[in-house]
Amino acid sequence: MVDLRFGVLGPLEVRRDGTPVDVPSGRRRAVLACLLTRVGRPVPADALVEAAWAGELPADPRSALRTVLSRLRAVLGTGVIRADATGYILDVPAETVDAHRFECLSRRAEQTPQDAARLLDDALALWRGPAYAEFADRGFAEFEAQSLDRMRRDALEARASAALAAGDPRAAAARLESLLAEQPFREYAVELLLTALYAMGDHTGALARFREYRARLAAELGLDPAPALRELESRILAHDLARPPRRHRPAPDTPPWVDTSTAFVGRDSTLAELVDAVADCRLVTVTGVGGVGKTRAVAEAVPLLAERLGTPVTVVQLAPVPADRVDAAAAEALGLHRSPGSARTAVIEHLRVSPGVLVLDNCEHVRAEAAALAGAVATRCPSARVLATSRHRLGTPSERLVPLEPLPTPDALADPDRMDLAASVRVLTDRVRRLRSSFGVTRDNVAVAADICRRLDGLPLALELAASRIAVLGLEPVRDRLAAEDLTLLDGHGPGNLHAVIDWSYRLLTPAQRDLLALLAVFPADFDPDAVAGLTAACPRWERPVTGDLGALVESSLLATHPADRDVRYRMLAVVRAFAAARLRDTGGETAAKRAYVRWVRRWTERAAADCAGPASVEAFARLRHRRADIQQALRWAVDAADTTDAARLAAAVQLCQHWQPGSETFDLTARLAERCPESALAVAAGACAVTHAGDTARGRALAEAALTSATTPHERYLAHLALGIAAMYRGDHDESARCWRAITGMNDIAPAYRASAHSSLSLTSCYRGDLAAARREAEIGVLGAETAGATAVHAFALYALGEAETGDRKTELLAAAAQKAELVGAAHVGQVARVARLAALVRAGRHDEAVDLLTPLLDGTRRAGTWPQLWTTMRIFAELLAARDHPHEAALLLTGADAADTAPPPTGTDIARYAALTKTLHARLGEETVTGIASLSRDIPPSQLAERARAMATHLLPTH
Repeated sequence: MVDLRFGVLGPLEVRRDGTPVDVPSGRRRAVLACLLTRVGRPVPADALVEAAWAGELPADPRSALRTVLSRLRAVLGTGVIRADATGYILDVPAETVDAHRFECLSRRAEQTPQDAARLLDDALALWRGPAYAEFADRGFAEFEAQSLDRMRRDALEARASAALAAGDPRAAAARLESLLAEQPFREYAVELLLTALYAMGDHTGALARFREYRARLAAELGLDPAPALRELESRILAHDLARPPRRHRPAPDTPPWVDTSTAFVGRDSTLAELVDAVADCRLVTVTGVGGVGKTRAVAEAVPLLAERLGTPVTVVQLAPVPADRVDAAAAEALGLHRSPGSARTAVIEHLRVSPGVLVLDNCEHVRAEAAALAGAVATRCPSARVLATSRHRLGTPSERLVPLEPLPTPDALADPDRMDLAASVRVLTDRVRRLRSSFGVTRDNVAVAADICRRLDGLPLALELAASRIAVLGLEPVRDRLAAEDLTLLDGHGPGNLHAVIDWSYRLLTPAQRDLLALLAVFPADFDPDAVAGLTAACPRWERPVTGDLGALVESSLLATHPADRDVRYRMLAVVRAFAAARLRDTGGETAAKRAYVRWVRRWTERAAADCAGPASVEAFARLRHRRADIQQALRWAVDAADTTDAARLAAAVQLCQHWQPGSETFDLTARLAERCPESALAVAAGACAVTHAGDTARGRALAEAALTSATTPHERYLAHLALGIAAMYRGDHDESARCWRAITGMNDIAPAYRASAHSSLSLTSCYRGDLAAARREAEIGVLGAETAGATAVHAFALYALGEAETGDRKTELLAAAAQKAELVGAAHVGQVARVARLAALVRAGRHDEAVDLLTPLLDGTRRAGTWPQLWTTMRIFAELLAARDHPHEAALLLTGADAADTAPPPTGTDIARYAALTKTLHARLGEETVTGIASLSRDIPPSQLAERARAMATHLLPTH
């Protein structure tokens, strides 16, 4: 078989079986290059004609194109180029193109940090010159060429970062100097170069290099260095580059994820070592056998780390997370619910500009994925820290281990008067006293307590389980049972032997308690008594109340409790969950339990959707927030099990919870469901809403139209029209959007709140067309309908729409009221768009100090939520403010960054003329060369870092006092 290879990373080249193939210059090369920009996908004939003739069209373009393609086939071989109904396809495997191989190698380098240097060397070796060198300025290849060149520069930075991580700063510096000679304003390259020079001991050279960069940036582009670079200079001056920087913002409290109220003894030196290690190293892993207390040790360290480093600590609980969701779980824990690119990219961008400590708890079952994420953060986020817990090391470069051993146990021949001082005996005593306050260790019974501790190898979880039995039976009976069972935990069989002591506690339960423990393993995270009652009610064979059995599981230390708001929530340790899940499988009850769980979540979510449209919406939103993980897991199980009915109803119920944001995994699962169940109008309509909310308007429109053709129920029709309306609004097709909203307002068989929301959306389309009178009429109908229904989130949205339709002080007052009401219910998206609109109104009314007060929370909130359309809109409005306050260079940076971003919405209505005028003013004031340079810089700055620059501008350039 002929082996064809194509090269676009430099001058266009073709090789057949390793031998160069001559593709004559002119139209054949141009058409081939155009086909290569979309290899394996159809390219419209008109695009190929434009590539071949560049506007100077022949008399019969289609016939002339067929001639060019025929000659090109003669060069490449038959079957390589084929036609279909939508155009022509270069029908070759993607890996035959060097650009595809480069992208694949770069992705693998990001996923496997331990092999990053080799993979990046292989990737960069593919380059022979600028991408699409002879066509880089042609319209058909310009975007692809620029994108590939940016990826090449990213790969060069990543290779230098890998060299730094490997302890070779000299090699890193050489690579970076070469890159900066080509692109002098690459901020991350400058940051890495300064770090490399510092690591080489050239502190003076690092400072001189920074001063040179700052002077050139100011002279040529009129800008200051990024906040991260200025902070790096300060740390170099202080000779303190080894430690992460203290944030200038106070670190938020980290909510406890485990109960730390019990005594924590025998770990003082380990705790101090752990805090020091995290302060000094980018990646620290606490290792030890199951049940040794790794999670508890990290939980004790969290407040100390937050205080020591002055940074936030974010905990990612990986125990219930499947392997393919590690990156997404980290992104959601950081509050990055929807971001451009991959979840890992979002995490890295966030931690580069907002350094903190990322705790990855319970990595053992997802070790490869956790190691890849931890290694990427450690390599690419020099000011961030990763703290992991795992039974085994992650195996990434520069990882520092903090091994956690079982608690010391007293020797059998030790002085009885000193046995009670042993850490294991003290922990055992504390745990028993929490259940039986009269218990005490005396000279008469300390030897028995010490024997129990030795038999349990000082393992904290085993001690806690034994304590629950000692409180009931006493010391000697428990010691005798342990002796009879011969429960030696660390006898060479590995950490799994902890299951022996859990099994011992399990066998002391009643049959009903055992069944309940196994059933509770289906919960992915914490759960409350109502959730347990709902789950058992969904199980056909469950007949008795479970309150007493729950209490017994808590008393047996197989469940832990901790307060959450005003409720009690239960938590199952990872090793206990694994044990309980195994019992569920062994008894053959796993399938039935999962089915019952899906039914409970589906019924509960359907009730929540109904409540969101009525007076109970505030409480419904609160419950939705608490049970987000349940919804995600239930939908995943239903989709994987091909349970079409429950999956479709659950996915639709989520979409019917108006103005609630369910998270990226739920969006992805709903889209997958629509693909797998094209015969279900409900599944397809829900999928249409999900992909449209995620920004894929073309796919959302296609799914919604398909759903409408087979819809038979009100909810199917409503969701399809909703997706079509949102998709049209995102595209700027206001006439089509208005038709969809009118269709919904005429549906008398859906909840009134849905019709009220449609009136509000119809008001917005009228605003965009400049018809404020019509906009006010529709918005007032929306407000009245929302008030009548009692739906708080819908009411907030209606107030926002009315505010957009008003002018002057009433406009800003209504928008402030909308944001406040949205915050009350937790409708974050409505609150954001209302604040963005209020920001625009304040800026355009000249109320700049009030506008600045809104900027920082808006920039932070939209970036963390991943609502990029609102973030880019905020930065455009900020650019207006900067220009008005005589900061034209900074205004140009934000405006050109928004103009180049794929996720930025196009200006609509009066904003089109407003931003065109602002762009013209900036070009006239700064000059074409300066604006072009600023635009080039803004394209190379990752979105999160541009948002951080904007935040710094709001803080420092525009003081409010």
